[in-house]
Amino acid sequence: MTTPLAALRLVAVLGVVAALLDPGCPRPRRPILDVRFVGDLAEDERRRELQRLADAAPWAEVIDGRRAAPVPARAGVGAVVAGDAAPVLEALRARPAMLAWQVASPALTLTAVRAPARIVAGTRTDLRVTVGGVPAGPGQVRVEVADAGTGLVQARVDMPIPDAAPRSATLVSIPWLATRPGQQTLRVRATYEGRTLVRPAPPGDVVVDVRPADVVVEVLEARPTWATRFARLALTDVAGIRLRSEVRVAPGLAVRTTPMDAPARDEEADAAVLMVGGLEALTSADVTRLERAVRDRGRAVVLLMDEMPGGGPWRRLWPGGVGAVRTAPMPVTGRVAGHVWRTREWVSAPVSTGVVPLAYLDSNTPIVLGRALGAGRVVLVTALDAWRWRAEPEGAFAAGWRALVQRLGVDVPPPVAATAWVAGTGRDRRLQIEAVVRPDLIAAPSAVIDAEVGTPGRPVALWEVETGRWRGAVRVQDTAAAAVQVALRSGGQVVAQDRVVVDVSAPRLVGSWEDVARHQARHGALTTDGRDSTLARLRATLESSASDRWYVTRTWWWAGLLAMGLGVEWLLRRLRGAR
Repeated sequence: MTTPLAALRLVAVLGVVAALLDPGCPRPRRPILDVRFVGDLAEDERRRELQRLADAAPWAEVIDGRRAAPVPARAGVGAVVAGDAAPVLEALRARPAMLAWQVASPALTLTAVRAPARIVAGTRTDLRVTVGGVPAGPGQVRVEVADAGTGLVQARVDMPIPDAAPRSATLVSIPWLATRPGQQTLRVRATYEGRTLVRPAPPGDVVVDVRPADVVVEVLEARPTWATRFARLALTDVAGIRLRSEVRVAPGLAVRTTPMDAPARDEEADAAVLMVGGLEALTSADVTRLERAVRDRGRAVVLLMDEMPGGGPWRRLWPGGVGAVRTAPMPVTGRVAGHVWRTREWVSAPVSTGVVPLAYLDSNTPIVLGRALGAGRVVLVTALDAWRWRAEPEGAFAAGWRALVQRLGVDVPPPVAATAWVAGTGRDRRLQIEAVVRPDLIAAPSAVIDAEVGTPGRPVALWEVETGRWRGAVRVQDTAAAAVQVALRSGGQVVAQDRVVVDVSAPRLVGSWEDVARHQARHGALTTDGRDSTLARLRATLESSASDRWYVTRTWWWAGLLAMGLGVEWLLRRLRGAR
């Protein structure tokens, strides 16, 4: 008869032998889908996508790639990348994945963001944003404009979407006020609020060069004219416009006015816009001075007419014919910088390849034309009697002149204009720098142009590619933005300088879901939009390796059982020996 002591000893010996010989039992385990989200996705969107994938693949354990503890590297783990096409494609190029998953809910897109390249500080401009992917209403699209550096929202527009068919693109006009001069990077965001779940659009950036508000205008009346007189009055005591004038009332007799706050320096060099009336009375010396201001200093000269002028030296400013006078029985409407002008007489000036119309009558006849001359521009105003209707309620004669002068002042080139951009791909990406110097500043033989990048400044060699234009390049460093400073020195002193900040980060990929599918196909991986057939293939791939062997005798509870049995057997032997 077997005693309890012998039975315990037998069980312990068999347990040790079983632990040494146990081959293990094959045991299936659930595959793991390790999901990594890319792109700008909200937290609730991530949770919905995880649940959607878990419902579509109940045979797998779906986990978020942002977990703290990493998934052990073993068979049966499938990497999944989810998001929109462009960030998914970029993530797959950096690290392959078994499955690319497209986020189900639609998203807005910024099809275009249009803004003026230059604007005057303190003035308002309209940013035109085209938003795509807008569903049928009822709902609304909210477009925000924020400072890219600080994130402070500067403008916001809510555009209602009626309950109609979906549209391919929605145009939103956003009024934006430029509050400070300098280069500003604006970040545009678009969101949708309505009964349909639509994700926000990836933000888009646009750069605007905000020029100082003050525009110095010099008015020269070679003889008194009504057109020049009322244009000058329209610009008198206007915020942002500093006006000085010279009216020649008789040979050798002129009346000059200068603003009280004018700086004590060469005023002629400060005038960005020069308005000239009484063209046939201009002397050869006057025209030479105006030519030098336009060609060398990049100024804008505005030629005003109140009747068809005769010949004279002024023709050097506008070579060729100026056309013929046209008369309408009733006043016709024109628009100058968006403001209404009325006129009955105008000069039908011919338009050529070198002449650019700047304002039109409603009949598409140009009444303000511009022509490049050197670094500047000559502007011809052909509405002869627009001043007669300056007081009409529906007109805006004074506002048109102010807007035109400010627009011309913004377009006057600075002493040194720096431009920077990134060219090339991969390790060959280089920061290209171009500097344009005003012709009158490079006349000095000791003038030297140099450029620096970053802080502290890293010098960049520049080569003159043509008169007044320099270029250079430097390899891009691993930074998001680079500050480029270009300085013109003469006699060791800085005469003029310009500074721009350019984004040198790697460009974002632009791709569609078809590009993702082609990329996955080339690498033998899968893409899906939720179809069961694709997930069935993924399941077959993962389950073929998602199993292991279960060693029963090597588990902690088996070791504990053996230890307990041996302990009881030892205790019984001690007790028996003690008797």
